[in-house]
Amino acid sequence: MPRATAMDRTEENWHPLRQWANRAAVDAIDGVDRVLGSADARMRFSRLWSSRQNAVLMYHSVGGIPGYVGSLPVERFVADLEALVERYDVVDLPAVLDPTETRPKRVALTFDDGFVDFSTTVLPLLREFDVPATVFVSSAFVDDESRALAYERHELEPSDDRLLMTEAELAELVEEDLVTIGNHTRTHPRLSTLDTATKREEILGAKSDLESRFGVTVDRFCYPYGDFDGEAVDIAASAHDLSVTIDRGLVAPSTDPHRIPRIDGNDPRAEMWWRLTDLRYVPATVLGRTL
Repeated sequence: MPRATAMDRTEENWHPLRQWANRAAVDAIDGVDRVLGSADARMRFSRLWSSRQNAVLMYHSVGGIPGYVGSLPVERFVADLEALVERYDVVDLPAVLDPTETRPKRVALTFDDGFVDFSTTVLPLLREFDVPATVFVSSAFVDDESRALAYERHELEPSDDRLLMTEAELAELVEEDLVTIGNHTRTHPRLSTLDTATKREEILGAKSDLESRFGVTVDRFCYPYGDFDGEAVDIAASAHDLSVTIDRGLVAPSTDPHRIPRIDGNDPRAEMWWRLTDLRYVPATVLGRTL
């Protein structure tokens, strides 16, 4: 799935030529990341730079959906966990908003959509490595309800295989100290395309659904597809403590808690590790824009 950017979501950037220019710029930046990430993997020169900004990693599926671009091999995820606990402080999501001073960089793990492999594959690994994670769930898709719509919204070919976690599996997560359930709307729509009333139903309705169904307070939100507008942000902020995007970046002291950027854990390994370093974002700081 192509990476959406904040530039893509603004009305003035819908012109085809501007969209092409934006995508070309993103592709060029990705090419630079590939080169520098590969070099840093060999020489680790990023260690010479300060490491004060925290990070959030975004995952979807781990070894669970054949052919799905967002499904990470289990072996790769295990290798990443081994390295993460060695290099960084793996924390619960709200902790990344606290500035890092002399402590190691803090990294939080997030999983979008509530795919069934979170219960069968990810949870045992979280327990093995003793690291916390947040899983964002769409309330209308629990127990594979609205099955056809769930496959459509996740851009997957229909299958007889179970796609998302059941109520029983989510109830188990509620009792798990390492896992927190977050809100991913009711039906995983593109929020910027909805009217105000429907936005509120999707965001606030899903929060109510999850809280009443599982007896928990749901205070974390994730924008489906990384798509949002100012109104969606305001609605999410009215009922949640924080919200995550798919915009790439680290968590700075100035980060809006309802526009938290993330690093894609499904990126090629060297690029992902490079994107976790503070050094990678020095040009963005100088230029005053997201890279």
